[in-house]
Amino acid sequence: MTAERLAELRKYMKQEGVNWWYISGSDPHQSENVAPCWRSREYLSAFTGSAGRMLIAEDRALLWVDSRYYLQADAETDSGLITVMRDGETGVPGLEDYLKDNVQNLQCVGFDGTSVSMEKYRQIQELLIDKDCRFFLKQDLLDRVWTDRPALPASELFELALEFSGRDRREKLAELREIMLKEKMDRLFISSLDDIAWLMNMRGEDVAYSPVAIAYCMVAQDSCSLFINEKRMQASLKRSLENDGVTLRPYEEAAASLRSLESVSLGLDPGRSSAVFASALSDNVTLVKGTDPTTKMKARKNEVEAAGMRNAHLEDGLSMMKWWRWFEENLGRIPMDEVSVTDKLAEFRYGGRHFMGLSFSPICGYGPNGAIVHYSAKKESAAHIRPEGILLLDSGGHYSTGTTDITRTFALSEPTPEQKLHYTLVLKGHIDLAMCIFPVGSSGARIEVLARQPLWHYGLNYGHGTGHGVGHFLNVHEGPAGISPRNQVPLEAGMVMSNEPGCYLEGQYGIRIENLVIVREHREYDGYLYFEDLTLFPYDLNLIDSSLLTKAELNFVNSYHARVYSSMKDSLQGKDRDFLKKKTREL
Repeated sequence: MTAERLAELRKYMKQEGVNWWYISGSDPHQSENVAPCWRSREYLSAFTGSAGRMLIAEDRALLWVDSRYYLQADAETDSGLITVMRDGETGVPGLEDYLKDNVQNLQCVGFDGTSVSMEKYRQIQELLIDKDCRFFLKQDLLDRVWTDRPALPASELFELALEFSGRDRREKLAELREIMLKEKMDRLFISSLDDIAWLMNMRGEDVAYSPVAIAYCMVAQDSCSLFINEKRMQASLKRSLENDGVTLRPYEEAAASLRSLESVSLGLDPGRSSAVFASALSDNVTLVKGTDPTTKMKARKNEVEAAGMRNAHLEDGLSMMKWWRWFEENLGRIPMDEVSVTDKLAEFRYGGRHFMGLSFSPICGYGPNGAIVHYSAKKESAAHIRPEGILLLDSGGHYSTGTTDITRTFALSEPTPEQKLHYTLVLKGHIDLAMCIFPVGSSGARIEVLARQPLWHYGLNYGHGTGHGVGHFLNVHEGPAGISPRNQVPLEAGMVMSNEPGCYLEGQYGIRIENLVIVREHREYDGYLYFEDLTLFPYDLNLIDSSLLTKAELNFVNSYHARVYSSMKDSLQGKDRDFLKKKTREL
């Protein structure tokens, strides 16, 4: 199918005089997870990862992926049709560099103007300014090829109750309007789906693993318009929105609303807004560019949200403990594979009181598959799990109280000295970051080295960031802050981050340990912050070489396990409680 689809696209490119076709891999809202109707990259290349960009020319098709997806992209694409470009590897040009070196004078570069961001479109325009290029933006040529493209999502939309959100939308809008006044914005146009869901206290299921609704939002001092298909709203949500002064308008009218603006200052995030919106604006509209204010507002969890996240992690931890006992008791006795064990974990999670669904597609990598950072097991090719080697399991859930994301690595037999060494080095980095105390104003880039240092001492490293933000019953990957070498956004009290160093040996095994933490103000030191662990689940004691731990690290493990036991023991009975006690025993 890939060959036929590429041939069809090239036919229409030739008709329109387009030499290069760029695919961002995103949607009109610049989402990480996208609805099926916008999965153009997957449709053309068969690559199913959540990040990757493509360039198609008459004689070549190239797919850029980062280190998380190197092996997956190689496995899923036809190497005779698609060249996988390992972004970040020495000697491999980035997509922008490749464009600059290969686009010829007077050639035409085409885009789906709804799915490429304003920021990226202008960056490419400036990159090619000396080549007198033309740019095709008026139509997505995939519409002509993809004749059975799925329809827009239409899930039922509901209101997130105040007992879970902690703030009503009137209060959020009032704070947002104060920020708009300070930033001299007459209007704010919001494209990002999680920002809109948070601001409106609204949730849906329009995107897999993301409880959001396809919508745009325009906020002014005296009005708020929500561009959405209102027919799928629960009646109570519709009444509540209208009572709070929110005007409901069809989703398709968002661009027309922008075109109607005259002599105003408009705030928008160029990294989250479609390129076609720039062409819709009048020349007398003044753009105030920057990250949407809602992005930072959303990232700082209020006390109700923070308490909810703690409850979600307790509920999640209990489900995982029951699953772990089931897994150990049945390993080697009944057939298991990478899909069946995650299906079983989902069964336990679905028994939780506040469980609403999985927060991402689980990553279950047995043996060599664990070294594929974003591995996605398929039923027809999933590895059978035997009582030997190492299993990496990365999973999480959405609860009405919050969102979870946890990775644990399990020894399925007596681990080798090398496996224990690698696991313990990852654990040391995980602990050292968890114990960090840092000044207000510090970014994740400033402290990330703590998680890598133990591995660096052995000439080891990992190719992904150490931590990402996490939403409250929202996207499991949330901006603006993160714990990675390039993220300079200061960490603030209330932000929830992941702490997930790893070690991956291609063809052998992968190790990752991940907890979610919340940034807190230090109780003793004014102007300092620290991390509180939210995740409640034991580390695998069988993989720890305690001789490699410092006294502080050893105390951390024992203290953490004591807290896990204390938090869970009253909710578990009989063999489940005995199992918990065994897994949290003191080192």
